[in-house]
Amino acid sequence: MRIRTYTLLALVLVAALVLLNYTGTAVAQSSGKATLNKASAERLAKVPGVTPALAKAIVDYRTKNGAFKKPDDLLKVPGMTQDILKKMSLQVDSKGVILLPAAKGDGDDEDEPSLKPSKC
Repeated sequence: MRIRTYTLLALVLVAALVLLNYTGTAVAQSSGKATLNKASAERLAKVPGVTPALAKAIVDYRTKNGAFKKPDDLLKVPGMTQDILKKMSLQVDSKGVILLPAAKGDGDDEDEPSLKPSKC
């Protein structure tokens, strides 16, 4: 009897963890934030402090050297300064993904589309 109770408790715990992980992912995806390592130069140029030239330099650097592991890696990009990095207000989620702040006047991101009903 005791073994069945522990087994049931373990199954409930696993189900709760799976559910929490799934909801956390859905919340992050629906937040409207693009990731630094997937954003286009056009999207990056909408981030506070980032000019179109710097946005292109970020994409070029990322293409040549691979994904950014942490926000401070952006300081290796030509033209990037500590002040600009602070203005960018980057966030890192629980999985280590670097998120961009929401763009002004931009309800959705071209590199991470949200699921919206069709107008057809």
